Amino acid sequence: MSLRFNLDLNVIETVLTDSGLRVDPALSMPALLKKSLQSNKTFVLPLDELAEQPDEIGGIDVQQRTMERFAVVGAFKSIGDKSGTSQKNALQEWRENVKTALVGVVVSNFDAITFEAGKLVEMNTEKQNILYQLQFATSQTVVSNVRNVDE
Repeated sequence: MSLRFNLDLNVIETVLTDSGLRVDPALSMPALLKKSLQSNKTFVLPLDELAEQPDEIGGIDVQQRTMERFAVVGAFKSIGDKSGTSQKNALQEWRENVKTALVGVVVSNFDAITFEAGKLVEMNTEKQNILYQLQFATSQTVVSNVRNVDE
């Protein structure tokens, strides 16, 4: 088994697509904020990668716990409704579908995905877009061999 240090977000996109959501590629939140939508969409973005202090085990190996966090962003087009209330039901259904699709999923050698938080990112009355972000996390224990590199 080869050790994978980073969560493959393509797998997350596939899980969401298989659950019936339309997932489009996105590079960053600033890019999403500039985007003008034609229809409701879902995006997956990396958030951060955290690590605990490593422990030496057995003299030749180090063990370290790492956590990866990612966001699933729902982008909703609220045509003719600057308050966004026309998308209230779609947003609630989307939130439930995303959580149901992801919570408990195990990817590669990571622990089961957990839900962390949700928040309204933007309600743009000019573009009539609503962006809502759900945050998820997963972790793993990485064991690496200690090795010397001669200069």
